[in-house]
Amino acid sequence: MNKLCIHGGRQLHGSVSVSGSKNAALPILSACLLSGGEKHISNVPNLKDVETLMSLLKAMGVKISQTGASTYCISAKNCLVILRHITL
Repeated sequence: MNKLCIHGGRQLHGSVSVSGSKNAALPILSACLLSGGEKHISNVPNLKDVETLMSLLKAMGVKISQTGASTYCISAKNCLVILRHITL
């Protein structure tokens, strides 16, 4: 087995903030329709896809308020769409 050994240099210190995932945020936002209560979602990425879905949810009567840089409070209590049980 080959190895790559590096000697010397300086040890690194610090932290890195990882942005949220669009592929996680979109289904989580959609799932908020299934609950009538308030949901607090953090680490939501600032992307056009997320913005578009939030606009659609607002048009359906979902209340969305931004509480931080990437944090939102979502309430689907007054959602205009009635979700019906569908048997597949």
